[in-house]
Amino acid sequence: MVQSTTIVFNFEEFNYPVFMEQVANSVFITDMITTCSTDNIFNIPIKYSLTKEEVDIYFEWCSASTIDCPLKFIELDTYKHTNANLLKKFILLADYLDDKFLNQLAIAFAMDFIKEL
Repeated sequence: MVQSTTIVFNFEEFNYPVFMEQVANSVFITDMITTCSTDNIFNIPIKYSLTKEEVDIYFEWCSASTIDCPLKFIELDTYKHTNANLLKKFILLADYLDDKFLNQLAIAFAMDFIKEL
């Protein structure tokens, strides 16, 4: 039986270098809906068993600015990611949602990834 938990995430704590280091091996969330509240605090109902760190990594990347809430993300595979696999999935997610901000994030991430090659 899948349990539901709520994790409170403070957007001000976002650390991009740590995120980039951890995100390649993170497990993605299926069917996640974000609920926005005040002061950059987000309550996230999670229906899957993930650590708080894994949730933070995913949520930091996908909501780094003014995305309208609530926002539902499509299901992504949970196998171990390389940066290239993550980039591909993120671009597909942005395209699927037809979200301009997510597309800009995907392009920015692509540029960072290309610089590392």
